[in-house]
Amino acid sequence: MVDTRAVEGLLLRLGRLAECLPEVAELDLNPVLAGPDGVVAVDVKLRLAPIGNEPDPTVRELREPARTGKVAARYLGSFTRETVAGSSS
Repeated sequence: MVDTRAVEGLLLRLGRLAECLPEVAELDLNPVLAGPDGVVAVDVKLRLAPIGNEPDPTVRELREPARTGKVAARYLGSFTRETVAGSSS
């Protein structure tokens, strides 16, 4: 049996932490053990960062497609013609 109120309390406190301290860039609780007597975060890692430099999570940045595909296709095409098709020089 798990103390679900303790799990709920942990999640609510984590949400409050994120609201009150926007400098928290990353938070890793691993593992979190839940049992009948409550919850325990065995290992916690926290990274802080200055606020204001975060990228907008709703905007995605588009990039140029990699050109290596065309180069590889040209190489494989010539390799295939020479070896598989049996063209000889």
